[in-house]
Amino acid sequence: MPAGKVRISTLDDGVSISGRRYLTFCNLNIQGFNNSLFDVTSSSYITISDCDLRYSGNKVFAGNTGIMSNYNTITYCTIDEINNLAFKLSSNFNNTTISHNTMRNIGNIIGAGGK
Repeated sequence: MPAGKVRISTLDDGVSISGRRYLTFCNLNIQGFNNSLFDVTSSSYITISDCDLRYSGNKVFAGNTGIMSNYNTITYCTIDEINNLAFKLSSNFNNTTISHNTMRNIGNIIGAGGK
């Protein structure tokens, strides 16, 4: 019998962005974090495109409070195996576009997000 493989997440957030503008994440495989794959605060013109986003303990994209975060885009990504919810954006996120994504197995564990 072949040996099994165990992967254990030790980090809460994958990509933490604060106070940045004009960043692009394209054709990446980002997976396996306890809380969020992307944790974004006070940042604008962040583009996430054509990425595989998988295995998050809570959510894919956390848009937190802070200074306005405008014109962020998440398109053409595969989003799979997210325990709680895919996106959580504060009221400071204006003109955010989330479109043309394939989403499967979202909200796998009821109450996984805690509060």
